Order: sequence, then structure tokens, then C-alpha cells
Amino acid sequence: MKNVFRSILVSVICFMIFLSCESVKKQKPLSKTDLNMIVLKNRSGIPKEFGTLVSVTTTDDWAQLWFVDEEHNIHKVSLSLPDYQLNDSVLVIPRN
Repeated sequence: MKNVFRSILVSVICFMIFLSCESVKKQKPLSKTDLNMIVLKNRSGIPKEFGTLVSVTTTDDWAQLWFVDEEHNIHKVSLSLPDYQLNDSVLVIPRN
């Protein structure tokens, strides 16, 4: 009888603990970054205004070419590896 009472008591305590829990709220970033997307007018090459190539990162099907211009702005150009085509959209990250 004592074991049944203990089991019920433990079950009730666990249930009460479960009911008292609340979800953890994700913290939002303090400020939103102002990023720009520009469109490549001519996809036959990368404009010299994008500056110097500083890095290349890859995924299975894409390569991201990272450039820094004279004003230290960062330009990310995406290259599709299966068909060797540049993506129209270029991400521009301004530097302060």
C-alpha cells in the first residue's frame, strides 16, 4: 500500500512540476542590420568595383565569393557550381 501511495505522490509532484514550467523566450537581436541586395546587370563577370577577392566559401552546389571594395564594404557573389552561372543577387554589407 505504501508503494502505491508513493507512486501516486511522485506522479502528482511530477505533474505539478510539468504544469509550472513555461517556455523560454528567444531573445531578439538588439538592432537590425541594414543589408542591401543589388542585381548584377551583366552576369558575364564580376564588376571591378566590388574590389579584391578576400575569401571563397562553398556548399554542395554553390560557391560564395567575398570581395572588399575601396570603402571596405563587403560584396558576396554566389556562383552555381553545377552550371558555372553567377546569381543575379549580390549581398552588400556596409562597414562602419
